[in-house]
Order: sequence, then C-alpha cells, then structure tokens
Amino acid sequence: MAELNGIELNILKEGLDAVKEQMRDPERNRRLNMRRARVSWVGGLKARVKTGNGVFTVDESLGPEPSETPTAVEYLLGTLGACIVIGFVYLATIRGIRIHNIETSLEGELDNIGTFLALSDSGHSGYKRISLTLYVDADAEEEKLKEIFRETLKRSPLVNTLRNIVELEGNIKVV
Repeated sequence: MAELNGIELNILKEGLDAVKEQMRDPERNRRLNMRRARVSWVGGLKARVKTGNGVFTVDESLGPEPSETPTAVEYLLGTLGACIVIGFVYLATIRGIRIHNIETSLEGELDNIGTFLALSDSGHSGYKRISLTLYVDADAEEEKLKEIFRETLKRSPLVNTLRNIVELEGNIKVV
C-alpha cells in the first residue's frame, strides 16, 4: 500500500469518496456537518467534555497551583494549532509532498480575563489577538509551502469559526 506522511493513500481515497457520496444527499450531508458535545460539571471549576469518540477535562481552577488540565481558552489555542497542522499535512499529502516535520507555535492575548471572573465589566473575556507560526520541513519549494499554508488557513474550520461571526443560541432547562 502506498503511504505518504503516515497516511495510507488508498484509505484516504476511499474516505474521500465516501464523503463525496454523503455530500450528494442533503440529509446525510447535514449529519456529516453536525458536531455535538456533552459537558458535565465534575466539581470545583472543572468540567468533563464528551464529544465524538473523545473525553477531556477542562480546569478553570484558581489559586497558586496550576490547573491539572488546560483551561477552555488554552484548549481553543491548542485545537486551533492542531487544525492548522492537520490541515496542512492533508493538503500537502494530496499534492504528493512529503512532510518531515511540522509544528505550530501559538500565542493568544485575552481582552480582559476579569470579565469572565465577574471582576470587571470592561471589554470582553475572549481573545482579542491570536498569532501563530508554522514551522515545516518538507520536500517542496518555500513558495509552494506558503501557498499550502494560505490554503490551510482559508479551509480551516477553526480559523473560519474565529474569523467569522458564529450564530450562538443559548437556552436553559432547569431540572
């Protein structure tokens, strides 16, 4: 079996063919695009998240000791970086480019964490700026890699979520 960048190319092709088939049917396409998560409080300022086949804990604990797990905004940075790395590897792979090493470094600045903690009403609690640098060693010219990076940012679900306004509906059910 042909393999590139740790990806079995025939399995990739089969997967892409299956997605294309699902995209032709409106109901199957809708399900293909839907993501769900269930979050439960586990005590203190911690929550357990179940989504897809994964489970992880978010820890917003305050105090002198560091949190046991990342905070929600740290997960956001990490998953953004993962989305960029995975997207880049995918786009390079379908172009036949071998990746030897790839890593991204991210830094985010919150506008005012005090608003999340109800210590301030100034500004907002979200990121006001995120910067990232992608480091890549691959069998391709620099300009080709820059082109793939631009396309990665354009196609990334997380980049698009952060750059565009997302419709967010909030409801409460008291049980």
